[in-house]
This record gives sequence, C-alpha cells and structure tokens, in this order.
Amino acid sequence: MKHGPIAAPRVREEEHEVHSKRPLEEPPTVRPTSGDVEMIDRARTALTDGDPDRALTLIDDLTRRYRLKEALFASLPFAVVVTDAAGFVEQMNDAAVKLLPASENEKGRSLLALLHRPRATAEDHPRDQCAAARILEGEKFARSFGDVVRRPGGKTATVTVTGVSVERDGDRAAVFVLQDEENKTDLAVADRLLQASLDAVPLNIAVLDGHGRIAAVNVAWRRFGDENGLALPNYGIGVDYVALCEEATGDGSEDARVVAQGIREILDGRRERWTYEYPCHSPDAERWFVLHAQGVRDTSGQRTIVASHEDVTTSHLAEARLRRLNEALEEHVRQRTRALAAANRDLKAALEELDTFSYSVSHDLRAPLRGIEYMARILREEHTESLDDEALELVDRILAEESRMSLLVDDLLELSRVTRTELHRKDIDLADIARDVVADLRAREPGRVVEVAIPRRLPARGDPVLLRAVMENLIENAWKYTGRVSSARIAVGATETGGERVYHVMDNGVGFEASQAPLLFKAFSRLHPASEFPGTGVGLATVERIIRRHGGRVWAEGRPGGGATFRFTLPAGNGEADGKEPKS
Repeated sequence: MKHGPIAAPRVREEEHEVHSKRPLEEPPTVRPTSGDVEMIDRARTALTDGDPDRALTLIDDLTRRYRLKEALFASLPFAVVVTDAAGFVEQMNDAAVKLLPASENEKGRSLLALLHRPRATAEDHPRDQCAAARILEGEKFARSFGDVVRRPGGKTATVTVTGVSVERDGDRAAVFVLQDEENKTDLAVADRLLQASLDAVPLNIAVLDGHGRIAAVNVAWRRFGDENGLALPNYGIGVDYVALCEEATGDGSEDARVVAQGIREILDGRRERWTYEYPCHSPDAERWFVLHAQGVRDTSGQRTIVASHEDVTTSHLAEARLRRLNEALEEHVRQRTRALAAANRDLKAALEELDTFSYSVSHDLRAPLRGIEYMARILREEHTESLDDEALELVDRILAEESRMSLLVDDLLELSRVTRTELHRKDIDLADIARDVVADLRAREPGRVVEVAIPRRLPARGDPVLLRAVMENLIENAWKYTGRVSSARIAVGATETGGERVYHVMDNGVGFEASQAPLLFKAFSRLHPASEFPGTGVGLATVERIIRRHGGRVWAEGRPGGGATFRFTLPAGNGEADGKEPKS
C-alpha cells in the first residue's frame, strides 16, 4: 500500500526511506524546489493498528536553528578553530579566517602547520609545548603562550592557544581559541567559550589554580555533586582541593592523600601529568574512577591543573569478572591436570602390572609346554605300535597345538620385552637388517621365488635390537601373505614427505579391507584364518609398540587382492636414503 508524502513548508523528502522510531542524529540535507539547501529532522514510526505497511512520518524544519548557530559561531570576535582528532581543520569562524594566512584557512589544513613556536619561548618555558600538540596527544585541556602565526601580507601575530578535547558521536574532536596577545579586549567572552567547552566534556572536571584551589568546574562536576550530596559551597569553587584531600577521613582517606601528593608534584613542577585509579563507592553501588591531572602554565609562569575524573566502573567490573573467570579456568585446568597426572600414574602402573603378569604367565607356561611336548613325542616315537590311527592323529594334533602355544608364548615374551627394555639409540642401516631377514627367509624356504627390492642404504637412528624386530615382523609378514601369489614382490625403502622420512615395506600379497587397518596393530587380532596363514596376531602389535616408544607413527594401507603397504616414521632418523632399489 502506498501513501503520498507528507507536505512540509519549502521542503521535500529525499528518494530513500528512513525506517526508525527515533529522529536521525544528523538531520539530512535536502534540496527544495527553490534550490536552497535546507536541514530537516525526520522521524518515522509504525502506527498502532498493526499494519506493517502503514507508518507516520514527522518532518521538522531545522534550517533556521542551524543557520542561527552558524551565524553565532561566525560572529564571535575571537578566532575559533574546530579540528578532528588528527588536528585537521574542519571549521573556522570569521575571526580565525582573518587571523590565519588566507592560503591556509580552508578546511582540511593541519592546525599545527599554521603555528610556530619561537626559540625564545621554548627556552623560557622548556617544559611547555604548543597547546594544539598537547590536545592531539590526548590531554583534555591545554593552554600555551607565545605561539606565532604568519598573518596575511607577511605580518606575524603572537597568540595564546587554548584547547579542549571533546567527544562527538563516538569520536573525538577539538576546539581551539586563538587570542591575539596584543588584543585581549574580549577575554571575558573567551572565558565563557572556554567554560562552554569544559561543559561539553562528559568527565567531571575541576580547574585548580597554582595554590591547589578550585578555580572552575564543569556541568558534569556539578551534576555529580548534586547526585552524591557534595557538602561544599558553590561546588567547591575557592576550596583548597589539596588540603581537602590531605585532611580526608574515613573510607577513601588513604586514596585522597595519594591524590593530594600527586597534585602537589604537578604544582611543584616535578610532573607534567598524573593518572590514578581509586574506588568511590556509593551506598547503592560500587564505583571506580580514574583521575587524570594535567599541568598547564599560565602567562605569569604559574601552574594550573586540569583535573578530570572519569567513571571506569563498567570496565573495572568487566575486568574483575574476566579476572574471576580466568582464575576459575586456571583452577579448573589445575584440577584437570592433577586428575590427568593421577590417571596417567594409574595407567602406567596398570600397564606395568599387565606386562609383569604377561611376562610371568608366558615364562611359567614354558615348563608345562615342554612337558606336554616331551610326553607327546614319547607316545609318537616309542608307542606307535600300541596306538591305533585315531590315537596317533590325536598325538599329532597335541604336538601341533603345543608348537602353536610355544610360538604364542614366545611372542608374548617379545611383546613384554619391547615394553620393559631400555632404549639405546644408535645410527643404523635398515637396509642391512632387511637383507639379513630376507636371507634367513630364503634359507627356510629355498623353493620359493620372491622378488625383493632393497636400497643400498637406508639410514635411521634407534635401538638396533628393537628396530631389527620391526623389520623382521614386517618383512616376514610380507613374505607370508605373498605365499599364494605366483609372482611375489616385496619392496623396502623410504620417501621424504613434508621434511619427514617415511619408511615402508610393500608387497603384492592378499591385502586387506582398508576399514580393517586399525585392527592390524591390536594384539591377537587377525584378519585371516590361521588355517590359511599361520600366526599369533602379536607381531604387528609388537611393531606398533616399538615405533611408538621411538616417538614415531606406524600405519597400513591395502586393498583385497592388491597387496599391503606398512609405513612408519622415526623422528630421530638421519642421513640420506639411496633411492635406487636393486633386486636381491
């Protein structure tokens, strides 16, 4: 549903709509049909009938008000300059245009570039600096004397610069009054402007004279006094602020004496500025303030102090809450760390007990197994004639199971030894170990034809005995699972990946399902029946434990019928591997 625009005298709206329940902070500029630029304040609000398409727009013509302000600013008899936070001129009145060089009085010029501080002035007041520079450096109020501007026609003028930092729409700006020191007939007007500038600052401000007495205060100071029952006549103007702080009693008296000492140091010239945070609690709430005290030298050389009190309660409470959260988090971390340390100790003790148990059981089983094997062999060799075929078959099965049990006991003892043995790291060549392992396998099965590729050198660093066990288990595994392949191939080597050396043992055997790879390194876990490929399921668990003790990683890749690849890393490895892989 469309509505026609609401008419306003000499004003029409811009093309865009403003959807807000509050007036705009900066009234939009519009151009009426006459061509003159006007200022309006516009508010748009939804009607109470619930129809989202129906709204009421109010327009207020602010042109006259803004023109009146501009005329008042322009007519001030002394030079006033408004700059942004960086010191670039945004606005000047007519007196400033007449005072400053004609070529420099446009907007966007740096005020500091227009002022010159003579050597003599700097020597007379070595701790002073141009007020404009001090305001731009962060001071709230500053005044300096003896600054020079070059006037039109090559003439110069000595000026007193008074500056005040103000907040504006969340940003900072500055107002400067430049008074020609040869023409001070309008000091009363300048003082009124200075008071207005102080009142524009939201901090509680008091100006102290050279004796520490309160000479002036701003509106925020008065408001704070009214709200907190300040028992001082005329808001403390004329009161010795330093003495008041020194004679304070009760809560906050210690902070008050610290404030008095800091202000005395500024008055004595021992400091230029001073900052102090202090509590200022009311019966209803806890509050914190920060005092910013800044020294300023007047025309007679006597110091004046601008003391501003900033309410930092919100940030203080936020910091306190953050500090409590950090302390709670740190305590939580300490508790978790203690719990984790205790859990690690318990786990380590449990593993040690398990290893001890495994070693003891495996060791204690050896004797009974030897007895079973001994008696079964006597039956097989000396009582064959008295046993029928079924009995002889049972004896053979006893011998086979005893042999398998003995192998399992040996593997358990090896797994326990891997955990209990202390590491002795040395530089070794895994290629030499691989060739020894392959030679033993060929001697055991001279009838098998397996193509094996091993590089000339495969340097590594680790425990020689344990790493030999790794190579034996991996190569024997590859040898076993290529037993049913017509053209068996095994490759031993290493590659560099991301600055890390990765060793590998590859084969083209039966392979395995990729999803079952994590099961390979669990003790007693087998992917193939023992009837097809004999074994105990402990070898790869031993490999994983050895590599983990060295600080490395081990993993497997494969696919059914496509072979398997076992890779591992040794962080302490060194040297360069020979990329050539001759057949053996």
